[in-house]
Amino acid sequence: MIRKKLVTGFIVAMILVVAIVAYVQAQGDDGDNGILESVASGSTVQDPPVAPAQGDFAGNGISESVASGGTVQGPVVAPAQGDFAGNGISESVASGDTVQGPVVVDGMWYEWAQVSGVVSGCSPADPAGPVCTPSSGSNSVFADAPPWTFTAPADGVTLSVTDAFSNGDRFEVFDFGSSIGLTSVPSTSGICGDDPVPCMADPNASSSTFSLGPGPHAITIGMVDNPIGSGAAYFRVDSGSVVLDGLWYEWAQVSGVVSGCSPADPAGPVCTPSSGGNSVFVHAPPWNFTAPAGGATISVTDAFLVGDRFEVFDFGSSIGLTSVPSTSGSCGDDPVPCMADPNASSGTFFLGPGAHSITFGVVDNPNGSGAQYFRVDSGNAVFLPFLSRLSS
Repeated sequence: MIRKKLVTGFIVAMILVVAIVAYVQAQGDDGDNGILESVASGSTVQDPPVAPAQGDFAGNGISESVASGGTVQGPVVAPAQGDFAGNGISESVASGDTVQGPVVVDGMWYEWAQVSGVVSGCSPADPAGPVCTPSSGSNSVFADAPPWTFTAPADGVTLSVTDAFSNGDRFEVFDFGSSIGLTSVPSTSGICGDDPVPCMADPNASSSTFSLGPGPHAITIGMVDNPIGSGAAYFRVDSGSVVLDGLWYEWAQVSGVVSGCSPADPAGPVCTPSSGGNSVFVHAPPWNFTAPAGGATISVTDAFLVGDRFEVFDFGSSIGLTSVPSTSGSCGDDPVPCMADPNASSGTFFLGPGAHSITFGVVDNPNGSGAQYFRVDSGNAVFLPFLSRLSS
């Protein structure tokens, strides 16, 4: 009797061992990557599947795999979010990161993505887009599928675009399908991080601002350079077509008629951009902004062939003339050395706090047409090259 019980017990134990081994083999993580490679044929999982660790082991920021048959019935929880390529596309989204809706002026940064050059929003705001890593600065939302539309107010808007994560990508920006310009030439190495604010200020990351006039806009973005193959980037839209403490704005005049530069101003001529990479084309005048409590300083300079001279107006009232120029020579295409060149007409004008609306008139125009620049800086501070000019 005792021997019979021992034999029976041994048989039961062996059956349990075989069952356990079969279960482990069916559920094994043969790749040691935290993802179950297989499920026993015909097995039914009644509980919600959980991925112990979802990995981006190819280093491209996109999850390579999901457990076979895995269906997420509830909120996605990311036990291990990884963006090991540093390009902003992750394998998972933290619960609560879903933000959908139209572009809001003066809102947050909008994060978008590209995979193999195909531009999209970020999942789940764009169901067809990849899963993106949000900014650690808590200053961004996921964009839905392009085009990204909004209506600019009477004083226009400024569109800011920047790469993020790994450097190297460069973009062309379109409004209703027409190009409005390229972002800056990036470095081919390095990482600016996941926050668009420091990335926008990093010269190694491709970025730019674009001045857009009032009315409807529909923004899309194309890839110019894409060395990594995929990545995430940001844009935002702010009211006011002129950004203080930003870049130089290039404008034009043809036969004394002042305009912006094409394509920012569709009616303006095609202008040569500054070789210093420190300017953007501006839309049609007037150019509006709000000066802070400490006021603002507007700097104006001729460029290229010297000889032109200008009168500056704020809400239609003259605030002064630029300096008397030489009648020959060229200061080049960069506003910084032109501002410091005594042969080129230039000037700085202090403006008090509050709203301003700038236009220019042409006083002297020996060349018939030309391109010029202005910029606006907060406070009663004269642009430094102008100081060196005064002391010469």
